[in-house]
Amino acid sequence: MSTQLKRAAILCMGLALFECPGGLSLADDARPPSALAAYKITTRRLPSFWQKAANDAKVLWQDAGLSIPLPDGSALWLFGDTFFGQRSPDGSPLAKGAVSSSVCRVFTDNQTLKAKYRTGNNGSVAFALPLDKKEDWSKQRIWPTAGIHLDAVSYLFFARIVLTGKGQWDFRQDAAGLARARGDSWEFERVVAPDADPPLPVTPQAVIARPDGTVCLYYLENIGRLNSGAFLAKVPANKIAEPTAYQFWCGPQAGFTPSKTANKVLLEDVWGQVSVAWNEYLGQFVMLHVGGVFTDPRSIYLRTAKEPWGPWSPKTLVMRLEGKLREGLKGLVYCPYLHPELFRQRGRIMPLTYCLIEDFANPALMEIELVRKK
Repeated sequence: MSTQLKRAAILCMGLALFECPGGLSLADDARPPSALAAYKITTRRLPSFWQKAANDAKVLWQDAGLSIPLPDGSALWLFGDTFFGQRSPDGSPLAKGAVSSSVCRVFTDNQTLKAKYRTGNNGSVAFALPLDKKEDWSKQRIWPTAGIHLDAVSYLFFARIVLTGKGQWDFRQDAAGLARARGDSWEFERVVAPDADPPLPVTPQAVIARPDGTVCLYYLENIGRLNSGAFLAKVPANKIAEPTAYQFWCGPQAGFTPSKTANKVLLEDVWGQVSVAWNEYLGQFVMLHVGGVFTDPRSIYLRTAKEPWGPWSPKTLVMRLEGKLREGLKGLVYCPYLHPELFRQRGRIMPLTYCLIEDFANPALMEIELVRKK
């Protein structure tokens, strides 16, 4: 398995061991029942419709796969470490290079889902967000973390990663940044650099727009050594590129405050990426995340809430893969993302992608179907 994929997985799982100052969230038995309780949940594995486009762009393997829905019904899908090259006659991959971020456009053509990657002059997949002049491939990576389309602009949050050695865990997140692409373009330019002063205060993993003109941003931090929690921030949509405009959730009584140190945990036991979307069929927000890396590393869960800040329901199991983790964390589930641009029947059927740590990993596509219980 590639060192880059291991690094991406560990960042996704949030395994940095630090204490978080935020308070604790509600216990599951104090939470409202899930809107999913009235439904039987079935899942189906689907073919990767973007595979031909990936082959055309010489993509061998990649991870992540978050989406930025666009007004015309298409979407930009952003990936992390992406390796390109060719395959030998026996089908084994022969990597010739890599980019630490890539992008494809997902669209419908004659009722058929299709995709097209951004490529360079050599026909191979290109950076979605290139390194700048101060960054060096031998030392830095750029990983997309969340995105949203607002007022004819696609905004992409990203993390800059610094390599600290040659070992598989020798890395750390240096800082967060924000880039934008105008209209339906995928030509991203940085608007808040990782070196900005003041810096972006969070590295969001899910972003949703509110009717009141604000944007809610979900991010994860460790709360102790064996737990991971979801936190919430908000910012006016027209000030998304102003770090000082961000506010942080401090609980239902206090609401939001400009002080990040006063933040409160929105949800405990939330691991991996957090993906949040509005589900019209349920009339609720849905949150997707994986199980605890130490106790439940091959599961994906859903939660529901009427408001972005909750209260969020207890988790409902969506998928659990059989088997156990193997050496090197092989088989671990990470980077689960909802794709609301592909929701069908107003959200009764919800496509999602997820990744597995394997030798040559690519996102898998599945869909959740809700069937009302009789």
